[in-house]
Amino acid sequence: MPKILVLSDTHLGESEGLPELILQVGRSVDLIIHVGDFVSLRCFEELNQLAPLVGVRGNMDAGPLAARLPERYILELEDRSIGITHGHLADGNVLSGVRNMFQNTDLIIFGHTHIPFNGQIDGVRMFNPGSLTRPRATTLGTYGLVEMESDEIVCEIRALSENYIPYSHPDLKSTQSSARRP
Repeated sequence: MPKILVLSDTHLGESEGLPELILQVGRSVDLIIHVGDFVSLRCFEELNQLAPLVGVRGNMDAGPLAARLPERYILELEDRSIGITHGHLADGNVLSGVRNMFQNTDLIIFGHTHIPFNGQIDGVRMFNPGSLTRPRATTLGTYGLVEMESDEIVCEIRALSENYIPYSHPDLKSTQSSARRP
């Protein structure tokens, strides 16, 4: 069953590389999904060298990078349908707006808010891995792992737990959560 690394809102400049932990995880997965705001072509290319990459454009992606990326995408994988978008084009509330962008999907992956979310809306699993480098509502950057099992989609949010600290925080704590689809 495929294992997927999910990233959003990396906001890395051309001179900034991915954290070593993400490089290690990226080498161990079957697929990487990035839901926008790569910001640099370097980030896109670095991820694309680790594993097959599916990406969409975020509001901070511009130029040649933006030209390569769709605004939304539907990925068919393991007899499941995954809606992928950044979230900046959602009308009103990001959660409900993103939910309304996709019909008949088993999972919707989005970003933009920089806040991790792992839950269901109207019977559809919604997953936002948060931001790798500019977290909100957590003290460490976050990323996601998704596993497509025969009877469920397992989504997990993980915090960067190595010595990669994008900003100085006095109370660095690990924040992890996971949820299984009923």
